Amino acid sequence: MKPLLLPQNRTLRLARPVGRTALLAALFVLILVGAAEFLARQPGVQERLPVPSVGSTRNDFEIKVYLADGILDGDGRIDCLFLGSSVVWRGVNPRLFEAAYQAAGGEALRCFNFALAEITLSDAPVMAEFLIRRYEPRLLVYGLSPRDFSSNVDSGRPTDPANIAWMRYQRGEPDVHGWLIDHLLSYRYYLAVHDWMAPGFQGRLDQRRRTELELAALDGHTPSDEVFDLDGDDPWWRARKVFKDYHTAPGALARLRDLVTLPDRYPATTLVLAEIPLHPTIYTDFLPAADYDAQIAAIEASADAQGVPFLRSAALALPPDGVWKDSIHLNGRGTALFSAWLGEQAARALGAPRAAARPQD
Repeated sequence: MKPLLLPQNRTLRLARPVGRTALLAALFVLILVGAAEFLARQPGVQERLPVPSVGSTRNDFEIKVYLADGILDGDGRIDCLFLGSSVVWRGVNPRLFEAAYQAAGGEALRCFNFALAEITLSDAPVMAEFLIRRYEPRLLVYGLSPRDFSSNVDSGRPTDPANIAWMRYQRGEPDVHGWLIDHLLSYRYYLAVHDWMAPGFQGRLDQRRRTELELAALDGHTPSDEVFDLDGDDPWWRARKVFKDYHTAPGALARLRDLVTLPDRYPATTLVLAEIPLHPTIYTDFLPAADYDAQIAAIEASADAQGVPFLRSAALALPPDGVWKDSIHLNGRGTALFSAWLGEQAARALGAPRAAARPQD
């Protein structure tokens, strides 16, 4: 008698193709990223989006990167860059500098003002090297004043944007976030819009758009029609903020030396230091003369050691009225006077007509 065969319980098992799911997922991601990149590069789409982000909280930096990159992608190169704090942003008009530089015998230049509000000497070497590596200017003018040396301003360490992931990647440091920002325009737009739903974003977006409008001239400079009101409620509050108990920030002179040695590594770029003028009252009523004289001597020593020209604005006697926006910023009239003077002095210091000449193709 044959044994009774009972039905066996079996569990249905599906054999998963090895690697196929991962391959399909990767393919889907590539298609999605490709489609996003295609859309991000359409002019009609870009017109409806804010300026793409590089991961900085600084509107001025992100917009100036966008504008400067646009010049390279559009109709040419950038021969000359200006860097410094807002005293340079407000105080140097690239078009007027170009005209005066050429009139003094220098070559024709295409200049861009890359100055950023509130940056200090701690940021200067990193930012200057970034500009040299990315835009390869023939001439880099760094504008400074006693404000840059103040311990009330300089914390002694690089700030945003000098220390963001994209900047680290630009310096050659491995950084996945920095790589994505550098290679994917769609990712940069994602960073610009990802927090639209966050509280307070509308205010930041409005500020960003105001900054975009201020920089609409495409040369990085924002002029001012304001005239310093000495009869205002507190016209000297900026001066007190910067120059109260004034002394040189620790490490400021070391950062200056780091800055002036950059041409050793990037000989194709000529560096010029320029003193940006402050209201005359700053020097008489707020800034200790001994500190100012010591700073000038230190700048001259560092610049001379590297063969870097240092242009002293003390040679330009600006009046106390009519040319100032406030105690540390020039207005449009003052900027016109200073920019023309600076262009002429730079051409002479660099030995025009060979000054910052373009290489022959």
